[in-house]
Amino acid sequence: MAALLAALAASIACAGCTGECASPDGTAVDVPDALFDGDELELVTINLLHGWNDETNDATLDARLELVAAELAALRPHVVLVQEASVTPPDRHCNVVTTLRERLAAASGDAWGSAHAHRNGSELVSFFEGPGLLARVAFGGVELLEYQAQQAFERRVAVLAAIDGGPRIASTHLAHHDDDYRDGTLIRVLQARELAERVAALTSGANARALVLGGDLNDPPESETIDALAAQGAVDLWGQGAPPEAEQGTELVGAVNDDDASYARRIDYLLGFGGVAASSCARVLDAPVEVEGAPLWPSDHAGVHCTVLLP
Repeated sequence: MAALLAALAASIACAGCTGECASPDGTAVDVPDALFDGDELELVTINLLHGWNDETNDATLDARLELVAAELAALRPHVVLVQEASVTPPDRHCNVVTTLRERLAAASGDAWGSAHAHRNGSELVSFFEGPGLLARVAFGGVELLEYQAQQAFERRVAVLAAIDGGPRIASTHLAHHDDDYRDGTLIRVLQARELAERVAALTSGANARALVLGGDLNDPPESETIDALAAQGAVDLWGQGAPPEAEQGTELVGAVNDDDASYARRIDYLLGFGGVAASSCARVLDAPVEVEGAPLWPSDHAGVHCTVLLP
C-alpha cells in the first residue's frame, strides 16, 4: 500500500503546482543581464524551513523570509542556493523563491534571477517544496537531477545551472530519515552516490567545468554521505575556510521562536569540484532577531557563506 500511495503522489506531483503561484519548474526565470567576470565567486546556501504541517514554522515563514532577504541583500553574494523553498496557494505563502527574488531585488537594487524545482509534495495538500537557486549574475543550462533512490512520499532532486563565465552550481536537499535503507544502504547515501556520478560527468571530459555543490545533506562531515562525494573529488569549502570550532554547527536544536535554541551538527555544505577552493567561509543567518517583541531565528538551519576561488 505504501508503494502504491508513493507512486500516486509522484504521478500527480506538479500536476497544477498550486495554480497562479507556480513557476516553470526548473526553468530560469528573469535571468539578469549582469555577467560574472572574475576569479572569486561569493555563494550562500540556506535551508529556508518550509512551514507545512507545523503551525509555528508556517506562521513565521513570511517574517523569516524578510530576515533572510535583508541579510542576503547586505551580503550581496553572486549566488544563493536554497532548500525547502515551498509553493503554496496565494492565501498562504505562494512561491517562496519568487517572493525571495523580489525582496532581494528591492532591498539590494540588483536584478535577480532564479530557478526552482518543486517536485516534493502534491496538489492534494496544495503544497510543494524543493531546492532552487537565485543569482544576480546571468546563468542558464538549468537541469534537474531526480534521484532514483527515494523515501516513501518524497521526490528529492538537485537543481543544476551554469553561471555564464563561471562554474556550474548545484543545490540539493538529501533524504533526512536515518532508518530508511534500500538493500542495506541508507537512502541518503544512495542519493549522494547518484549526485556524485552526475557531478563526475560534468567535471570531466571535453565539456568539463568547475562546479560548486551546496545544500542540506543531512549528514555530518565524517559520514558515508560526504565520503561518496569526496570520492569524486569534493573539497569541503567551509572546512577549508576554517571557521572557529564554536561556529561549526548548522542544525538548530529548538524552535525558531526559542531564544535558547542552539546549533548542533554541521549538515549544510558548500563543496567544490574541479579545482574550486575557498578563500573564506563563515556562518550567516545564525542569530535570532526580535520581531514583535519575541525572538525569531531565520530558519532551523544556519546559512553558509563562502568566497570561492575558481581555477
